[in-house]
Parts: sequence; structure tokens; C-alpha cells
Amino acid sequence: MVFMTLPWKIMLKSLPQRGTTFNIISFGSSASSLFPSSVAYSAASLKAASNHVDTMEADFGGTEIRSAIEEAFRSRSDPNKPTSVFILTDGDAYDLDGVQEAVTEHITKARLSNSLLRLFCLGIGDGVSKVRFMLF
Repeated sequence: MVFMTLPWKIMLKSLPQRGTTFNIISFGSSASSLFPSSVAYSAASLKAASNHVDTMEADFGGTEIRSAIEEAFRSRSDPNKPTSVFILTDGDAYDLDGVQEAVTEHITKARLSNSLLRLFCLGIGDGVSKVRFMLF
């Protein structure tokens, strides 16, 4: 998992410092989050996240991205605040139809409440899924 540490740290340090909340969700066969809900970006939360990234291991089992997406959307501290979810994965995802269904459901709900919700997935390595979803 060492090769994933640098992309995580770059992403964390690249977040806007004002008005940003964030969380880190680890996933595999299940999903768990660093914080119970998204927290304000600060020196303390950045340090906690960086320390967490340093201890992350690829030991969660399979690559069930749907559970991570559900956890990320659930952990939003303010559903009316514009939200971008970034997923970094090094594996071949399962249940891609379910993933698309979950993403479509949550983005549709956000649109109906005039809230912006975006999801970006970045696969790192040779074993990642090669499927593209485009929702408008």
C-alpha cells in the first residue's frame, strides 16, 4: 500500500483550506471511515488524516466500491453543501451495476435538492476495473 500513500497525501494537501470538509473511507469487503462524519479541513484534521494514510494497508478483502460510496455519501456533514467524492482504488471492482445504481440514486437526490454532488474514481495499477460511467 506504500505506493498509494503519496497520491493520498498530495490529494489531502491540495484540498482548499477554507470551507472544506473531508473524510477518508477505507474499503474492501466492507467500508469504514476515519471520522464519523466529514470534518472541517484544519491543521489538526490534516495531521490525523496524514497519520491515518501512513498506517493504511490493503487488508480489507475485495474491492466492493459500492459500500465505500454509500459510506461517503452517508458521512457528508452537510448534504446541502457542494460535495466531491474521490475514490482511489488499486483493485478490480465488484457489483458495477450496483455501483452505478447507488451513484445515480444519490446524484439524483442531490439534484432534486439543488445540491451539487460529484464522484471521481481513480484506479491505480494494472488490476483496476476499466468501466466508465457518465451521468448527466
